[in-house]
Parts: sequence; C-alpha cells; structure tokens
Amino acid sequence: MGRLAHSAGPPGSTGPASAPRGGSIVKLRSVLASVGLVLTVAVAGCTAPPESAQAPPTGVERGPVPAVAALGDSISVGFAACGSAAPCEATSWSTGEAPLVDSLRTRLAAAWDVDEIEAVNLAEPGATVSDVVGQARQVPEGMRGVVTVLVGANDVCGASGGPPGAQEFATAVDDVLATVRDRAPEAVVVLGSVPDLGAVFTVVTDASPAVGSRVRCAGLSGSNGDAPGEVATAVQSVRQLIDAYNEALRLVCDADEACVWDSGAVHDWQPVLEDLSEVDRFHPSAAGQARLAELMWDAAVADPRAADVLLP
Repeated sequence: MGRLAHSAGPPGSTGPASAPRGGSIVKLRSVLASVGLVLTVAVAGCTAPPESAQAPPTGVERGPVPAVAALGDSISVGFAACGSAAPCEATSWSTGEAPLVDSLRTRLAAAWDVDEIEAVNLAEPGATVSDVVGQARQVPEGMRGVVTVLVGANDVCGASGGPPGAQEFATAVDDVLATVRDRAPEAVVVLGSVPDLGAVFTVVTDASPAVGSRVRCAGLSGSNGDAPGEVATAVQSVRQLIDAYNEALRLVCDADEACVWDSGAVHDWQPVLEDLSEVDRFHPSAAGQARLAELMWDAAVADPRAADVLLP
C-alpha cells in the first residue's frame, strides 16, 4: 500500500495551495475508523460460533423406561405390613406405591421423571427357592428393566422335608437366573441376600418373650422357652444355614453377567422392633419395607450394569 501524503505546490509557485494539514488528519481518522469497523465485523464473524452451536440442545435421546418384576416370598408382597396377616402389595419394597415405602418402582419413576412404571409382582407368601423358579417363567417376555429376587427365608424356616442343602439351593437359584435370562435378555436381576432371621428373633424376644415364641420360623419359634444355651445353639444353627445360602447366592450371581448381588446388605441389616410388623413381629412393617427398598436400590445403582438400566 502507498504512503498517505498531501500534495504541495513548488515554493514560490502561484498554483493552488495544498490542503490544510488538519483536513488530512480528519480524513485519515475517518478512513481508519471505517477500516476498524470493517475489521471488527470481520473478526466477529470469524470467532462467533455457528448458529447451530449456540442453540440449546433439544434433549438427549434415551432408551425405554424400565419395568420392574418382583420374584420371591411374603416379604416382597408386603405381607402383614398393613395391619393384617395378608399380602399388602402397596407396601412392597420392590413394586409398591405407598409413599412411605419409596419402593424401587417409585424411585425409578422419580429417576426417569415419569408418573408410572410398569410393574408385576409375582412373589407369593410361603414361596421357597424352587417356587421362585416357577415365578421366573412368568416374567414378561422381552421386558427391559429390573427383576428383583429375594428368597431363602422359607427354605430356612419352613421348607417341607427340611431345608435344602447349600448346593441344592444354589442350583435352584441358577435355574431362576437362567429362566429370567431366557425370557428377558435385556433385564438385570437384583438379587437380595437372605435376611438375618437370628437378629429378628433376638430383637423380638428381647422386647417380648411371649411374642418371640410365635416367631414363624422352625428352629426358632418356641426356643425362647429353652435354656439359654439351647436358645443360642438354635439361633447359631439358623445363622450358619443362612450364611451358607448367602455364599451360594453370591457365587451364582457372580457367575451371571446380568445379575447384581446386594453384597449382603439385606442380611447385614439389623432391624429394630419398629421395622417388624405388629401383626406377627416377623415380617417387615411398612418402615421395614422402606429400609429394604433403600438397601436394594443403593446396591443396584452402585453397580454399573444395573445403573445402565435403572438410570436415564
């Protein structure tokens, strides 16, 4: 670019005088101002993000809302949690809708910001692990979501012919998982540990020996009338069987990539009297069901396999 200059006549000439210097400065400033404006617009045009980048996202696509299916025994149907010796599914830790319980179903609805979660409760009072194999055959075909399994208390307390051995128990649990996997390949199983029934018995008998004598568990009910040593032996025997069952549950679940084990959370829970139904002081009350829901939800979402299904 050439240099900016003003023209001037030769000294002594009579030709037109050069323009005053001040006028050139004004023009120069005007040109520079115009150039600066052009440069500002150009730079702004180069650095501004495209309109599409400035627009807020319209939402992230997510998969279908998961469903819930519950397998198990009387605990999962809320037995005795509503003031009578009967199922009360509204208080189920798995599929219930009672606000106090804040079940897995309720937590799922909150996580996905929906009003309703599809749920089916296939659990039955008195069910043993062999019965749960049959329940698994009723899991909705092709469902995506979580299948909760909580079983073993009736195998410990009231199985006809006596409790099955740990290996037999493990085989039946493996059948449950295989059946669920066949019917619902996209579902994840959340498997709970067998509760510490010895702790339940101890809590109840400490509060009321007369009530403790009616605890609904063979090997425990009535043992509070025995000598202290015999009571301790009965409780210890039940606890040893439960420990063997829980180890079987852990091993079978660990071998199945679609199974999430609660790592003994339900078993390690030590209930207080208010956590047990006033009807029989054996089954969980609504407060006890709420505690189970919390324990099982925390165990599930802590595992990436379950979290990928349960959380949006």
